[in-house]
Amino acid sequence: PHVQVSPLTPQAGWMATSPSLSSPPVVGVSLQSSAAVTNGNANYSRMKRPGTTTAMGPFGERASVEISRDLSRSADEMRSQSAHKVLINASLVIATVTTVFGIAFLGPMASGLDPYVDFSAKPDVGSISLPEIEESLYESSEPSVGSSSEHRVNASLGPSISRKYSVRTREQVLSMSNEDFQAYLSERRLPSQNHDMNSFILTPRSRELIYNKRLNLMFCPSARVASASWLYLLRKLAGVGDYMNLETAYDKQNSGLRYVANLDFEKMDDLFRRKDMFLFQFVRNPYSRILSVYLSNLAPPADVTSAEYTAIVEYLYGKKAVLQWVRDGRKRLDFRTFVQKLGENNNHPFKLHALWQPQHMDCVLELIDIDFVGRLEHVEADSAAVFRKLGIPEERLPTPDTINFPGSDAASRLSQFYTPDLARIVRHLYARDFHRFGYSTELPPDAPRNPSAAAPSTS
Repeated sequence: PHVQVSPLTPQAGWMATSPSLSSPPVVGVSLQSSAAVTNGNANYSRMKRPGTTTAMGPFGERASVEISRDLSRSADEMRSQSAHKVLINASLVIATVTTVFGIAFLGPMASGLDPYVDFSAKPDVGSISLPEIEESLYESSEPSVGSSSEHRVNASLGPSISRKYSVRTREQVLSMSNEDFQAYLSERRLPSQNHDMNSFILTPRSRELIYNKRLNLMFCPSARVASASWLYLLRKLAGVGDYMNLETAYDKQNSGLRYVANLDFEKMDDLFRRKDMFLFQFVRNPYSRILSVYLSNLAPPADVTSAEYTAIVEYLYGKKAVLQWVRDGRKRLDFRTFVQKLGENNNHPFKLHALWQPQHMDCVLELIDIDFVGRLEHVEADSAAVFRKLGIPEERLPTPDTINFPGSDAASRLSQFYTPDLARIVRHLYARDFHRFGYSTELPPDAPRNPSAAAPSTS
């Protein structure tokens, strides 16, 4: 800007005025020549502010003038800086709110947890003690009708399948009348505990569901509940060329199956609100399921040096402990250690591996109604009911020998591994599974061994 310099006194320096500046009209500056010369009594001192112009001293010499821009800012500059500060503050507020929201809601969802559902393995039974649960409705084969404990437990653990449902053979299921068949299906229908379709769609684990619009089916696979046989069959029904390849079957991106995970929210909502889709799940007695997990993944001949074995140990003990386990020579876990560690990790939902997480948590099916819950203990008849409902009654679920996936035969070895204290841990950890799927909490007797390839697997 054009600067006029007015002498005050030689000692006081100089006054520079800039008529182009509206606020303030007069500002004080100090002058100093580029050679830092002192001429007479005129002392020029350089200001440490940006902006430079040239002015005449009282004796005609030229001097370099540094103008304080902080003192000569225009109104536009001040408004611009004020708006910039507002934007910065707004950005900080938005970032803070987003972080809090992510920690409180999106973080748990990304970890496979649902903020709307209690995913602790320990049942939310309020003031009900564990012995009271064990002595309640589902402890004995003949429940005491009208028991106050029964009603309290039922209210805490949600809806359940009655243990008095009909057990039929495959031939009976396929030959019964339509009316009897509908009654048979209704016995296995499991209402949601807290029906919330929106929460269900927003929960990541709901995306584990497999669907087939041509057959109008949705299926929730559960680990160690004949899931390999179901994947094999569903790929065959979907027309996948290499449906016999189980390695590809477990690769969601290349399996040829349609997972809900591949749908956007709008299409997911449309799918789940269709009335013609048949949603089914197969479950298993928690005692034999946990033993099957151990026999198939940790007991011999499982390789303790494999990545899969190491990953399970890390899940159970944590990263630091698994390093020590490796240094100590990779000692194989026995069944007692495995079950006791599951009990210790009960309050740590992040340690719920898909292999042993409670079955009621699979696909978050507590939030929607399940049309049919089949039991692995009656898999031949129950799978026949599914096939009849889907209009393919001639189909049969392949056996372990058919798919080259041998089972553990855990149901016939319960007494070999379980002690009363280990049974109590499993009974406590999976109390909701026992209740919802109608299983007695008493340790069942060993099932007879049946190595025949024609018999359905219990692994």
